[in-house]
Amino acid sequence: MKFMKLRPRWLYLSVCTVTVMLSATLAGWHIRPAPLDFSCHGNLVYHDTVESAPVRFDGEIVANFLPGGEGSLNVSGSFTYHNQQVPVSRQALIAWKALHNNLYDVWVTRVVSFNPDSFPAGLFDHTVIGLQAGEHQQLRFNRLPGGATTISNFYSPVLVCTQ
Repeated sequence: MKFMKLRPRWLYLSVCTVTVMLSATLAGWHIRPAPLDFSCHGNLVYHDTVESAPVRFDGEIVANFLPGGEGSLNVSGSFTYHNQQVPVSRQALIAWKALHNNLYDVWVTRVVSFNPDSFPAGLFDHTVIGLQAGEHQQLRFNRLPGGATTISNFYSPVLVCTQ
């Protein structure tokens, strides 16, 4: 007789446990950030007025983000260093990981130069791309009306681009 009274309690506890587990799983899927899956084009004018070595870049960036956690930044334009203006073209291969909401950890896995230049190693990558191979940065991706996207760090937009 005692066994019959305990059965409904165990049944009730097991149903409650399964319900809580399913609710937590569904909430986790709903909260998880969406994978990046887009390409966008933007123009970038970067000017650093450091007295020892003024740097200027005027060009285009094409950002490609693939849903598998990889992508690329294709950068081409005119780079001025010590009053020497040189056309540059680079591809930074990147990897990304979703952190929270629209915040992603993005790191450069490799930088490929499409034309030879005489700049000090890593100068262009560090100043224009913002990262050298092996470095990472947390970036926010905000979709705007009309198909534009802002890519920003914690301080200001880095790039506004359109799809």
